[in-house]
Amino acid sequence: MSEPFSPLFPWMRVTLVEDLPENMLRMVDDHLLDKALAAKINSSAALDFTSIWSEPLFLALRKGHALCSLSSITPEDAPPYDFIRLPHGFGYELEGRLPKQDGSSRISKRFDLTALRFETTCRHICHSDDCTIVSALAIEQQEPNLGCFGC
Repeated sequence: MSEPFSPLFPWMRVTLVEDLPENMLRMVDDHLLDKALAAKINSSAALDFTSIWSEPLFLALRKGHALCSLSSITPEDAPPYDFIRLPHGFGYELEGRLPKQDGSSRISKRFDLTALRFETTCRHICHSDDCTIVSALAIEQQEPNLGCFGC
C-alpha cells in the first residue's frame, strides 16, 4: 500500500487505524488523527465531511423469508421482534428508522445475539427468521460462504 504513496511524499508518515466511526471521529476531533475515512455519524461543527462514496445497505434475510415477497423493503418493514441491532452504529442515516432494541422485543426468544461477531450473526440469520442490516461490502465478503443475503 505504501509503494505508490512513498515516492510522492517521502517525508510523510502514514499510520492506518481501524476502529468504529465514532472513535475515529473523536480521534480527529482530539487531533490524534489528521483525517479519517468514516461514516458521518454526527454533525459536529468542528469537523468537515466530504463524501467519497455511497454504499448500499441490504436487509439480510434467510432465503425464503416472508419479506422476500416484497418488491422493496424500507427500514420500517424490519420486524422489531426478529431484528438484530448490533451494539454500535455505523453512521448510516437510516439506522434511526430501524427497530430499536428495548430489552423486551427479543427477550422471549431467549437469545441475546448482540455480542456475536458479524460473521456468526450472518450464519445465524441463514437458519432463522432473524434479520439485520448489511452493507454491500459485507455481502461481497460473506456471500460466497453463506449464500443467504437478500431475496
